[in-house]
Amino acid sequence: MAAGSMLVLQDTALTDWERVLSKVELEAVFSRGIEDALAKLRRGRFAAVVLDCAKADVLEAAANIRDIEQRAPVFVIKGSEDPWNYYSLAPLGQIYIIDRDKEDRLAIYLDRLLQITRS
Repeated sequence: MAAGSMLVLQDTALTDWERVLSKVELEAVFSRGIEDALAKLRRGRFAAVVLDCAKADVLEAAANIRDIEQRAPVFVIKGSEDPWNYYSLAPLGQIYIIDRDKEDRLAIYLDRLLQITRS
């Protein structure tokens, strides 16, 4: 994987990532499950990881990602479910929460956060 790639763990088709990422200068590598995403992380390096999960345990996924990759920022797409889980992510470092309701602004948020994390 090139350093200009973003790993997107998406277990349901809730976000149109092709549209979103066409506005960000990163190539997307998609994964449908935690195990597949972890295998891809072990094989290559990514500029960022996106967790867009409705079914998977986001805390477990983020913790496993941090065990493999400590530097890449992780963007968690937050749905309308209870937020307690998201507060548990803070100790993992470089975890950014983005509301799914703001899908039209995801590219802007991702671009800005990536600029910040790269500097």
